[in-house]
Amino acid sequence: MRMCSKGLHDLDLPRAFYMWPNGKRMCRECKNALWRLYYKTAHGKEHGRERRRMQYYGVSKEEYDQRVKEQNGQCACCGQSPTGSGLASILMVDHDHRCCLNPPPKICGKCTRGLVCVKCNTSIGRYERGILDKAYPLYQAVVNYVERWRKTEIWRNR
Repeated sequence: MRMCSKGLHDLDLPRAFYMWPNGKRMCRECKNALWRLYYKTAHGKEHGRERRRMQYYGVSKEEYDQRVKEQNGQCACCGQSPTGSGLASILMVDHDHRCCLNPPPKICGKCTRGLVCVKCNTSIGRYERGILDKAYPLYQAVVNYVERWRKTEIWRNR
């Protein structure tokens, strides 16, 4: 009887297993549990964000860092630096949903606008769907940001 490297499951049973580069075998259940633990760590969360940014938006870590530097670490919409913890502490890649309606797992890459804070990201989405209240404090900043981007050469050439 062969056991997975964690010693919890029998690999002789019909079960999918993963072969690590060092030759050890691990069953799918143990491997998935290991990755779930990894993505709960600070390093794992950052790694996951970088991977999703690259897969979905086509923006590498270097490009993201360059954009953050160009924007002086501030939101492209409201001009504030992100504060808080978790998602509130990072800038998110904003893209025009009119370009990539019902996008596949990756957008075209032509419609990425800038890096925005979580409040502005949510507000921009609500504005584009026509449900952002005009009394909202960031309303004018959101309108200016979206309209400024729509006037660019990229949008007119579509």
